[in-house]
Amino acid sequence: MVSGLVGNPLSEAHLSRSKSAITAGFMDLAIGDDGRIRLPGIPAGLNIASYLPMVHQYASIMEANRILDGFRPQLSLAPASSPQDPLTPLHASKRLPNLYYKREDMTVTKAYKVRGALVGMAKLMAADEHQSFLAVSTGNHALGVLKAASLLSPKSVRIVIPNGTSSQKRTKIEEALRSLNQSGVRGELVCMGDSFDEARLWAQSQTEGEIYLDPYADPWVVAGQGTIGLELFRQVAPLLDDRHIEELVLIAPVGGGGLLTGTATALKMATAWDPRFRHINIRVVGLRLNRMDSALGDAIKVDQVAEVNQSLFEALNVTLLGL
Repeated sequence: MVSGLVGNPLSEAHLSRSKSAITAGFMDLAIGDDGRIRLPGIPAGLNIASYLPMVHQYASIMEANRILDGFRPQLSLAPASSPQDPLTPLHASKRLPNLYYKREDMTVTKAYKVRGALVGMAKLMAADEHQSFLAVSTGNHALGVLKAASLLSPKSVRIVIPNGTSSQKRTKIEEALRSLNQSGVRGELVCMGDSFDEARLWAQSQTEGEIYLDPYADPWVVAGQGTIGLELFRQVAPLLDDRHIEELVLIAPVGGGGLLTGTATALKMATAWDPRFRHINIRVVGLRLNRMDSALGDAIKVDQVAEVNQSLFEALNVTLLGL
């Protein structure tokens, strides 16, 4: 995750400012003759049909953030001064000015996927505390699901991986499964298909007695990834002091689109009503890395962005670049 000058939960100080900021914001809100909303913080405006899904997604992200608040110390490798601190730090580039990296490699699974896995599993278990889960992954989503299971203790977890999964990632998954089985949660590994998409299609057909937790199309998984955007909001805001910033660019890799959909929605909605961002354009860039020649990059080699995320990409005005 890269932010170029371009958060964690909203602080009480920010919430205390929200009433006056939102009141001032509504004074500037208007719907043009073309039916597009003129909203502070989103200069291009939005069609109402696109705006409402963003609001719904943002509400889900706020709920996801509340869920993560109960587990932040167990999920982060970064030192924290309070249980509500960001899971991961924002580090400045040593080579380029105004370039910052969100260090998602500093979660306990070394990837952002644990956020969505925990939130998705927690929401599903809220309805039935004895559920069995099925997840397909090439590594990071699996490790996130297994970590979530170790914290939430469902009945069982079955992980599906394609045959071409790197030996390094498979070893980590097998180690996590052994640990999970020792804790009393039944875990199983299945190899199926020659690609992620083939494994995913097979997993989606296996619905008997299990709940399928999709790595990028499940709405609560996407909301969990969106907590990165809330953390970025809080982490970027202090960087604006004494600087004249015209644009903030959010850059992230794109596979199925869950990471960028959640993060960009949270960042755009959180900044929309904050006066500090009133005259700053928020631009979102997604990097399609399908051609990357690396076994460790197989997680983003997905044929296409999930339909549910593609619709929000348009609302978020995402620029997709193929590398």
